[in-house]
Amino acid sequence: MTIKNCFLGAFLLFLVACSKEATLYEDYWETIEAGAYKFTDAKIVTYTNGVFVSETPIEIGNSYILMETTDFDGFFNQLSFYGDWNLTFASRMPDAWNMENDSKRLTFSSVINDFTTPTATLTIDNVGDESQTWHYVTGDAYTYNHYIYQVVRTTKP
Repeated sequence: MTIKNCFLGAFLLFLVACSKEATLYEDYWETIEAGAYKFTDAKIVTYTNGVFVSETPIEIGNSYILMETTDFDGFFNQLSFYGDWNLTFASRMPDAWNMENDSKRLTFSSVINDFTTPTATLTIDNVGDESQTWHYVTGDAYTYNHYIYQVVRTTKP
């Protein structure tokens, strides 16, 4: 029984070590997600007390976001916007980005009083794919807004 358990444990360790997802190595996901994205659609869905209230489109025009990686740890990856509309969170333009270690969340940050501070975390559908959906939820105990951004990878800007 002990040899069987040792073999099973070694097999599981090998399986985890060879996994394609680097759940504790965020640079792995940053290299996959870095690049230019074109916004194709955006909207705000509002709920009050868990009940749908409205769905409002956001005018995005011809807009792009460029996420570049740097050699620094933390929220120091470069973030640039191009086009007609800028993605904003907490009334501030994000300055940098970072992929979280769960491979499904992207954190934007802003420089506030000379400190880099996280200002928003997005959940991403279809990480690594050409077409993605980014979700951002904000609100209070009664009303919340679900921002939904459709993006596609591009060679621009």
